[in-house]
Amino acid sequence: AQTATIDDVPDYGFEVAAFAVRQSCEHLPRAVVDKIVILLIDTIGVALAGSKEDHARQARAVALATEARANVTIFGSAAKTSALEAAFANGVAAHSIDFDDTHKFVHPGCAVVPAVLALGELRDVDGPTLLAALTVGYETSIRVAFAAGVEHRYRGYHPTGTCNVFGAAVGAARVLGLDAERTAAAIGAASSMASGLTQYRFDGAANKHLHGGLAARSGVLAALLAEQGFRGTRHALDGEQGYLNIYSDGGDLNALIGELGQRFDLLDTEIKPYPSCRQSHGSVDLALDLAVAHNVTSDDIESVAIEIYTYADKPWHTTNAIPASPLEAMLCIPYCAASAILNKRLGLSEFREPALADPQLHKLIGQITVTANPELDKNWPRERGARLTCRTKGGQEIFLSTINPKGGREDPFTH
Repeated sequence: AQTATIDDVPDYGFEVAAFAVRQSCEHLPRAVVDKIVILLIDTIGVALAGSKEDHARQARAVALATEARANVTIFGSAAKTSALEAAFANGVAAHSIDFDDTHKFVHPGCAVVPAVLALGELRDVDGPTLLAALTVGYETSIRVAFAAGVEHRYRGYHPTGTCNVFGAAVGAARVLGLDAERTAAAIGAASSMASGLTQYRFDGAANKHLHGGLAARSGVLAALLAEQGFRGTRHALDGEQGYLNIYSDGGDLNALIGELGQRFDLLDTEIKPYPSCRQSHGSVDLALDLAVAHNVTSDDIESVAIEIYTYADKPWHTTNAIPASPLEAMLCIPYCAASAILNKRLGLSEFREPALADPQLHKLIGQITVTANPELDKNWPRERGARLTCRTKGGQEIFLSTINPKGGREDPFTH
């Protein structure tokens, strides 16, 4: 009997690479191109707003401190720096205000767009090449995140850093015009750069915002290394000590490569209506409905009970503690719902001082409870529903529900 070798086993990273090389703008479905254009515009807009944040300015200062040749744009600034550092600074800016696009488990735009634009500007590539690169970058990030699954999140990893490094690398490789072998090498190199932990959730630290920038920079670095002939490991995604076996429980390989090039999961990428964690958005939709359509004010409320799916039932989402930082507030469903009811909106100003210190808001937060309802798990993650029951001081009970938050496939934002 012959012993099987690594060459006898399909290399799923190479299949992703081959998919990326095959894609061209003129052969992409029109719906995919239209979606990518919207996502590109949204990401740049969010990054421009995010570039004003302290952590974005700090990242920009680091990027400008390097002595590399300055020829790539930093969003929100007249300054330029290297492609590597611009990708980093722009990725941090794009993820600075939690307003960037999102899929079920990952925020792809904050890493893929900065990586692709950085190398696109450096190499002066044309628009169709950029759109194809963005497409394969998004699709890779999303499929790796789906393959890693919920177990990846439960281990404490943040897919926006850990999964996006692959999308950024594949998108960057497509900009550079690498063949399948070298694109697979970029994937292999990127597998050693996957990083991002979620400890920030417990103290509202700025680590979260780094993850988009680190993934973007690492993706550019991996692609540039591969262009020079760097030998990235094979079976980086599916190997015994590869990404899916170490960062998850083996993952879902069909989610990674099933109908690759025929079904574009990026079409389900969602644009956020509010600058807060996507897990809060169904509850915020209902809170706004309560305040606007039903004309309920904070003075009318006796209690508000919100039901969510189990995945969103985490201490930082359900706590009634008063958030000490904007990030803590963005992750807190009671805060987001209370702010929406009180202000009849939820925008960037609702996560600034003096909003965070508003005693009326603090009182309303204490009247809101959030609990998981297994009934809402049946079709998760395709459906991320929420239910809200408000009891007024006058004895009225108002029940509201939603299947999915606004900004998704059922209720998308157009140009």
